[in-house]
Amino acid sequence: MESYFIDTSVWIRFFRTEKTALTDTVERLMRLNRVFTNGVVISELLVGARTEKERDQLAFFWDGLNFLEMNRFLFIEAGCHGFSLKRKGISVPFNDLIIAAHCLHEDLILIDDDKHFGVIAEHLPLKRHR
Repeated sequence: MESYFIDTSVWIRFFRTEKTALTDTVERLMRLNRVFTNGVVISELLVGARTEKERDQLAFFWDGLNFLEMNRFLFIEAGCHGFSLKRKGISVPFNDLIIAAHCLHEDLILIDDDKHFGVIAEHLPLKRHR
């Protein structure tokens, strides 16, 4: 069964908008325990919280999701991917490189709404669900 990594761009829509087909998909995948996250996404969302109450709610939301640890190998992979992209004249944010490296290493399908991942996927075998 396939597993998914949900990018910050989608979590923002999940938490701040009305129900859509995308939010329904996220909820279904969560019920099936097929959603993974990492510290980058958690930190990005906590930084973007609008109130302390929202921050506190977000801090505990992640307990039910599969968490991917970040280790030296992941940072080396992200750096190597960034190096190869830069050699082609492509620059993407480091956070996106970390997320892409995690998805590639763990064979996860990325659900995102971020143009940088489209660029990454043109040059690396990043699987995306849009």
